[in-house]
Amino acid sequence: MIKKVYLIVIFSCICICSLQAQHLWYENETDTENIIFSNSGNGTFSINETNPDTSGINTNALTSKFVREANVTKGFSYFELSKNLLEDVTYTISLKAYVDIPTENLTSINRIRFYIKNTTTGDLKAIQLKFSKGQEWEEFSFVFNEGDLPSKGFLEDGYNQVYIGYGNGQGSTSEVTYYIDQIYGSVLQEIVVPDPLEEDPLVNVLKGSWGGRFYVRGGEDLDEYVDNRGYDYIAGAQEIADSYPTMGHVITNGTNNANSHLWTLRTNPNVDAVMGATGSVVDEEFVPSLANEQIIIDVIDIFKKSGKKVILYINSLSPGDRASDEGAASWNNYVDTYFDGNNHEAWMNYCEGYIKRFTELGVDGYWFDTFGQYARNNSLGSAGVDTTDEEKNEFVEMIRNTAPNAIIANNKDKHQFLDEDGELILVDTDGVNETVGIDYNDLAEGEDDDDIPFEEDERDYAIIKMQATNPWSDFTAGHITPLGQGAPPNSWAYEEFTVPDIEENHITIYEENSKQTLKHLFLPIRATWSSERSNLMFDKEQAYRFAKRITDAGGSVTFSNTTSTDGTTSDDEVEILTYIDQQFAINADATVYQRPAGAFLVGEDHTLNTWSGFSDSNWLTASNWSKATVPVLTDNIRIPVDAPNYPTITTTVSVNSVSIENSASLLYNGGSLTATEGVNYSISVTDTNWHLVTSPVSGENYNDDWVTDNSIASGTTNSENRGIATYQNGTATGNWLYMQGGTSATFGDGVGYSLLCSTGTGNFTFTGTANSSSMAPAISQNGTNFWNLIGNSYTSYLDVAAFITANSTNFGGAYQAIYVWDGSSYLAKTTGYVYPGQAFFISASTTGTNASFTTAMQSHQNDITFLKSSNTETSIEISITDGTNNKATTINYLDEKTLGLDPGFDIGMFDGVSSELSLYTQLVENNEGTAFARQTVPNSEIETTVIPLGIKATVSKEITFTAEALNLPSGINVYLEDRQEKTYTRLDEANAKYKVTLSESLNGSGRFYIHTSTNSVLSIDSAILESIGIYKTNNSKLKITGLSQGKSTVKLFNILGKQMMETSFESSGSDTIPLPDLATGIYIIQLKTTSGVLNKKIILE
Repeated sequence: MIKKVYLIVIFSCICICSLQAQHLWYENETDTENIIFSNSGNGTFSINETNPDTSGINTNALTSKFVREANVTKGFSYFELSKNLLEDVTYTISLKAYVDIPTENLTSINRIRFYIKNTTTGDLKAIQLKFSKGQEWEEFSFVFNEGDLPSKGFLEDGYNQVYIGYGNGQGSTSEVTYYIDQIYGSVLQEIVVPDPLEEDPLVNVLKGSWGGRFYVRGGEDLDEYVDNRGYDYIAGAQEIADSYPTMGHVITNGTNNANSHLWTLRTNPNVDAVMGATGSVVDEEFVPSLANEQIIIDVIDIFKKSGKKVILYINSLSPGDRASDEGAASWNNYVDTYFDGNNHEAWMNYCEGYIKRFTELGVDGYWFDTFGQYARNNSLGSAGVDTTDEEKNEFVEMIRNTAPNAIIANNKDKHQFLDEDGELILVDTDGVNETVGIDYNDLAEGEDDDDIPFEEDERDYAIIKMQATNPWSDFTAGHITPLGQGAPPNSWAYEEFTVPDIEENHITIYEENSKQTLKHLFLPIRATWSSERSNLMFDKEQAYRFAKRITDAGGSVTFSNTTSTDGTTSDDEVEILTYIDQQFAINADATVYQRPAGAFLVGEDHTLNTWSGFSDSNWLTASNWSKATVPVLTDNIRIPVDAPNYPTITTTVSVNSVSIENSASLLYNGGSLTATEGVNYSISVTDTNWHLVTSPVSGENYNDDWVTDNSIASGTTNSENRGIATYQNGTATGNWLYMQGGTSATFGDGVGYSLLCSTGTGNFTFTGTANSSSMAPAISQNGTNFWNLIGNSYTSYLDVAAFITANSTNFGGAYQAIYVWDGSSYLAKTTGYVYPGQAFFISASTTGTNASFTTAMQSHQNDITFLKSSNTETSIEISITDGTNNKATTINYLDEKTLGLDPGFDIGMFDGVSSELSLYTQLVENNEGTAFARQTVPNSEIETTVIPLGIKATVSKEITFTAEALNLPSGINVYLEDRQEKTYTRLDEANAKYKVTLSESLNGSGRFYIHTSTNSVLSIDSAILESIGIYKTNNSKLKITGLSQGKSTVKLFNILGKQMMETSFESSGSDTIPLPDLATGIYIIQLKTTSGVLNKKIILE
């Protein structure tokens, strides 16, 4: 039988808990989501669920529901804050909850927690409350007081997440169902949603559409090509309609390309009206025969019936510009006779007549070429005269009135991509960084293409940017940079600039009137428009890649295919268009763009070869490189961050130089690298804190120049000190030895340094020789200090677990870990990865040996979170604070572990740098005084194990203890024992803490202990005996910890039972007893206290 527990959670304002104003964060009923649900753990979260009981204090019909899985001990629903919590103040969250089980059954699962977390640093705080009654609504209030949340979380961008924990630590064999709704908090959370851009319906006509071109000639040319040359345009149109079902639109002709006087229709109703006779024409040159005008009518009908949009190309120059002398004379006579010499009025009226007919045929839009100068009329001596904006407005208004549902584009002006200085970005076509015969910045200023003289065969070209250039267009005409300039229609630069710009936003806005324009790219498949004799430029994969990327982004693209001599599409172009259609039919992924070999922008280093990692990690794969060639001796190599794969060298490689960005990696697997100008690795710095660093390359010197170049800080007390320090475990003047101004040294391989940047942001840059073989930096013990600062001197990541395994005999049994600095404390790590150039501490096991770094430990990593980890083990984290400093220690519970030392699981505390506050544990058995940052004890003895806590703290300080327990068995509680005060305090409850003001300084164990038990009353005497530690510090001193204050007696016996010593003393909690001069051997210690008698064995060596 499934037991259902219904918990309805409502966050509301409870004034008795806080006078802070409460703000609604989340509610289903009003669709309020000022905090956003992101994910759930150990259960399923759903919204708009029916409230199981609307008769109580929550009458909302709809709530959210969380169903916790069976056989788990916790569940979570996570919410992201819209505004981070940035100040250390009191935060109040109010809650109502309903549990649908009887009150007498609540003890089995009655907890609810509320967490606040910084997901970047991992800092969090939880408050736990309990239900006191069932089948009724209860009110709760979670109050996070000032100082409750760790200060580091505020410094690192603030707390950004809240989440609810359901029955944490309490198991159930069945599902548990909870309902949550109104979430209120004392800080305003409000997502400001910008008004969505309401797209113009005209913009959407070509949105996400790919198309082709079908070139139909006009005027007397149409008669010539149909009647005398055998062109079958109907067959050509039908081929396109039938062959490419995914094609969304076709651009065909209103006029014969640039010959604006040659129209595909004959009859013009406006000309009939002006001239007063049906069937009137201005000149027979301008129009096809009546029979052949049916061709464009049928072509449009074929495309429309196949579901394709039809766009007509119209050149907007008036007929007098391109017609023959006789035709121009006829047009001029028409203008003078019927329009009083007004060429603009005549031409606009002439176009209107044809647009009326095209509208009746269902044409969807018009592509106007040369719109900026359509009043130009060479025969009237007005060559190069721009049409006024007023005339253009009138022309567009005519189109809108005549064809209100049609879209238009004007090929007027162009934009190209500019660099940060406002100059054109140019593609280098010949390797010479200069331009000849053209001021390319005229293009950037919007000059018409016809005004630019193209005088050379090879020249650098600008890169078209699909941007609104006028207040009239619904889609960009999309005409690429003029082919006469030398720009290939399939230029790689379009894939690096033009297409990504469309992917960023498929709409461009003309600022003066906020006109929306769809980004549309018009690409000839061949090197020359409409010429079957010119070279085919696109291959099928590149053509599909263009189309796929653009249409996926919502933009539009048209391929200008070529009509061959029979009126159908050229065969080689059919292959490309067929491939595009087939790939769209199955929604195939496009191939990944790769910059072709020898492709550069003007000003780029032709020797630069940048790693892309598109194919794999193999250095020898040409497609992984920007030059599409494997690097050669003269190449300068750049390895950027965020590559999908990072390079691995497996052979001997020689190049000119290598530059590796922060967090990128270069790995050696049996190979080696020689770089003439060295390997350069940059380590980013984002603050003015000390950083533990090692050089990722060999041979870099640090001197005054390196200090200046890397913004290394100088000392404030001693101005000769520089912010480069080595760790000395035997120096009498302190652990850190600072570089002095005017000196010089070389960074050691595998040797760690502490570096301090004076500016807060920048890079530590190292240049030298790549380390492609094993390294063995020296490590040592010096007196009682066993700590050594070493680091990863590879340009790749270091596997922590592999490193520790290889060095297990070099590190002490209690110190099988590395210790990394996180900006505020040293963290012990046994797994994960070390960044290139990251340094860390280790503890040496002998007086003199070497740490081992091997190439087998190298690894490539993307998006690693070295300082973060998840914890699914049963564990307790004990924390203390003195109001300024915070310290923590962890106790883990695992099967098959012991109460003594478990190397790799019991990890000693780092104490190589002095600290005013320390917290650690000591072993339960065979305690030799080692301080542990992490201790693992057997799960089976969780109820009987007492863990000694060691503390270093200053007299008169108020110390606050807290605990975070994870995955504890049901019913197990966590208690802190203070033997001096003879108290037990439960710490695993919500808001639980223990505060004590020290009457004397502490520096050791013996006063505080952690108990895990189901008992609410613990046996003090048995606990004391179980937790007393007896061990020798050397052959002349005995250390006893964990004693309560009072009189105790120690007796020492040899192995034959002879008493060798007896002494009595008043215990202080941690006591040192001098031993007599004794021979080496085994001895028995008998300790008699008020709590009982304890016997332990020691060995004198």
